[in-house]
Amino acid sequence: MTQNELQNQHADPEQFAAEITAIQPRLYGFILKRLADRAQTLEMLQRTNLVLCQKANEFQPGSSFTAWAFQVAKFQIMAWRKAEGAS
Repeated sequence: MTQNELQNQHADPEQFAAEITAIQPRLYGFILKRLADRAQTLEMLQRTNLVLCQKANEFQPGSSFTAWAFQVAKFQIMAWRKAEGAS
């Protein structure tokens, strides 16, 4: 996602970039705890980051970015598990 695309989606792209960067270690740990596989965790972290950027305009400023990011990760894990179960 380019800087211009991010600016169109989020009122303060620099703040969003700072938030998403700061949350990476905790988000990695959150996902690893649920998947217990480092390779799958890295893939899921990438997917989660992509969705966070795509949905940046849905984040409510003043609310907890961490809680929102973890919720997105949780739903990405659930969708992945469902797709894996269907295979």
